[in-house]
Amino acid sequence: MTRARHGVYRDPVDLIWLQCVADCGLDVVVDPSVYASFDGRRTLSVCPPSDYDPDDSLAQLLLHELCHALVQGPAGRRTVDWGLDNTDDDASALQEHACHRLQAALLDRHGLRDVLAVTTDWRPYWDALPDDPLAHGDDPAIARARDAWADARRGPWSGPIDRALRATADIADLLRSQSDDQSLWARARPRHPRTRRALHGDPTLTCGACAWRTQDGRCLAASDHDEQGPLVADDDPACLQFEVPHTASDCGTCGACCHRGFHAVAFGVDEPLAASPPPEAIPDPEVGYLLPRPDGRCVLLQAGTPWRCARYAARPQACRDFAVDGVHCLTARRRVGLSRR
Repeated sequence: MTRARHGVYRDPVDLIWLQCVADCGLDVVVDPSVYASFDGRRTLSVCPPSDYDPDDSLAQLLLHELCHALVQGPAGRRTVDWGLDNTDDDASALQEHACHRLQAALLDRHGLRDVLAVTTDWRPYWDALPDDPLAHGDDPAIARARDAWADARRGPWSGPIDRALRATADIADLLRSQSDDQSLWARARPRHPRTRRALHGDPTLTCGACAWRTQDGRCLAASDHDEQGPLVADDDPACLQFEVPHTASDCGTCGACCHRGFHAVAFGVDEPLAASPPPEAIPDPEVGYLLPRPDGRCVLLQAGTPWRCARYAARPQACRDFAVDGVHCLTARRRVGLSRR
């Protein structure tokens, strides 16, 4: 007698990422003739599971393609295969490496870098990535990855991707202790009990010594700068977003608030700078003046480091109110890639 079937088993992590892709406005089809391909409109084709390497998964393939799309930018998301250049080896490697760095940075927040790693052919580059894949360096892929990071964290796909990463990390928390040494789930990094971010590799670091912890004990790193972030205790173990608190002497080596951190600075007609406004200042009927930032750099910022303001003594009140390690300071550091967020 044939038993009636009431459903079909689906891998839960695959379901999470299929929903993520759907929420990004894309359809997924299985096509044995490709490994992964995008039609330039909304259909993403992927190979059948029989073509996967043992450490591949549908979830990894989908995340990887989303990262390619983010690296290639809005125009790439309307182009066949995201506009990837497969005819130029140097361009192809740059695009692929930027995708790797973005994918690693997204996975690191949730301790999943070893669970959803890129496919085997590209593993040498992936395995050689530093702890912070977006840190400044000589690799030209870093700048591409950092630009894509901003889109991944605040663009239209940020919600679906973040939800999928969180849900995958929830499953990893359940499976880590149930998996043998051969399972990728055994390599998922534990998460902070309150912030749900991946724990730092140094067990001696604590939340009480972190720049992201406010005076009232809330974690800004886990709240996307909502000042009502989760409460953390002084002796809670640090997560990967840990940063040593900064002092005024650090400003000259940072300068994030003056370059790329924000778009413009306003100052009123009654402020000292208005008595002799710089020629680049733009009159504004609502606020008085605006100091523009072409290419993200304040027109008063002097070249080189340490970073110095050409009119520091008369700087706008908005700049005077900029507290070291305050929420705006940390926001600026995050936006220019100096913070692991």
